[in-house]
Amino acid sequence: PSNGGEEPRIVNLQFNQTGSNSGEVDFSFDAVTPVHMQGNINDEKIQAVLAHALITEQNPWVRLRSVNMLASQADQLTPPDPKVKSALLSALRSDDNPAVRREALRVLKSYPFDNQIREAYLYVLVHDKNPGLRIDAINSLDSARVQTRDAGPDLLEVLKEKMRSDNNNYVRIRAKAVLEEATHQ
Repeated sequence: PSNGGEEPRIVNLQFNQTGSNSGEVDFSFDAVTPVHMQGNINDEKIQAVLAHALITEQNPWVRLRSVNMLASQADQLTPPDPKVKSALLSALRSDDNPAVRREALRVLKSYPFDNQIREAYLYVLVHDKNPGLRIDAINSLDSARVQTRDAGPDLLEVLKEKMRSDNNNYVRIRAKAVLEEATHQ
């Protein structure tokens, strides 16, 4: 990483004490230095910056670009970095932009299925307002169920509930179909 010799920008200046006749001042600020990075997606530093941006950046476009970069190289992330996985799981559960959540789900599909991913998919299925994401979550859980030959009681309960109460007709139909497949194995 390099900052190209640029001076840091001073932001968030805060005065800690007011009006001193002695000429002394007391304040704090953040010094922000622009940094340029270029490298391979497998570089831990690159992954760490993208994961950090995915979670902390205010601009949804930057969060989406970060997750898109991770998505475009997901099959090359060897092995998946735990910080990146954690950022993806967090974005899937809580990002306010549905496009960011969808991309996070798409990247997580390329990761080895485990309990953390399972819990995140169940969370999306139960809580996400976007019916497309709930459908993706059902389909991902169904694929994992077929691969592991294990539906688990928590999945069956959520499917039963979604079959009865989801406000999207297709989600209800898909939940019913997966539930029927899972119980007739």
